[in-house]
Amino acid sequence: MNDILSLIALLILYIPIAFTTLHVLQNAKLLTKIIYIMLSIILVNFIAYIFLAFNLVILFALHKKGFIECRNDKLYKRITLNDIVLLTAVVIGIKIVFTLANIGYLYILNKLGISIENQEIINQLVNSTPGWFLYLSAIIIIFAPIVEEFCFRYFFYDKLFKNKFKVNRYISSILSAVLFSLLHANIAGALSFFMLGLVLCYIYEKKGLMAGIIIHAEYNTFAVISILFYQS
Repeated sequence: MNDILSLIALLILYIPIAFTTLHVLQNAKLLTKIIYIMLSIILVNFIAYIFLAFNLVILFALHKKGFIECRNDKLYKRITLNDIVLLTAVVIGIKIVFTLANIGYLYILNKLGISIENQEIINQLVNSTPGWFLYLSAIIIIFAPIVEEFCFRYFFYDKLFKNKFKVNRYISSILSAVLFSLLHANIAGALSFFMLGLVLCYIYEKKGLMAGIIIHAEYNTFAVISILFYQS
């Protein structure tokens, strides 16, 4: 069952990025496209977040006008120092609110007799060696925010639900947040992931993709720091 969930989660992340890359390569030779598909499938099975993040970085670095379409140029909105300070304050605020909400949520789960388990990546962090802890922390803080913000906010929320299927932004936010929560496959954290998904859709609308990546990275950083305190 866990293997099936992991495969679904991998496909949710892989398909948007592979689709976007093939769109960029639409005028390339068929052989180039085949090589990309084969190579990406191999690499995504071994270093999923790292490969997908570098895939996106290369796309942005080689970007030419018209390659990646997004209304209001949300992919390339610049972030100022004041924005970073404000976003950090937002992260602290939502972390407090989410923690309080999660206490009540976990209490309800406990009353319903639903078993509460940590997310698998959290268990790996807690039980990891120092070197593996640094590796996993880099994925959580750097690579995961880049990949997940592109997939859930740009691709699913903006490009697919809002623009392709013409769903209003509120329903699109909910659908994207549900997918984001399902990706993490953890009942104990489902409410927090769902609420975070909604907040990140709002931030994406107001400040663009980079702002969402910053909030996501800072949010995950707090999680890693809390694990460090737990270990000590």
